[in-house]
Amino acid sequence: MNWYRANDFTGYEQIVRVPVLFVASDDDPFVAPYGVERTHRWVKGPYRLEVLHGAGHNVPEVLAGATSALLLDHLREY
Repeated sequence: MNWYRANDFTGYEQIVRVPVLFVASDDDPFVAPYGVERTHRWVKGPYRLEVLHGAGHNVPEVLAGATSALLLDHLREY
């Protein structure tokens, strides 16, 4: 946590122009739902949001199979 507090991210608010797959969990204690829902505003390229159930904050570790399937599908598309 201190890494995030110690760094100044001012000026990093740039638009993403590449295909984005955002895999989130519906019960992440660190990322608020409104943050997940608003992320698309920073993306001008193709954007896909997938919200998985019950993975907490560590989605790739907890739901490795589902995350891998989504990622492979995304990579095949682009």
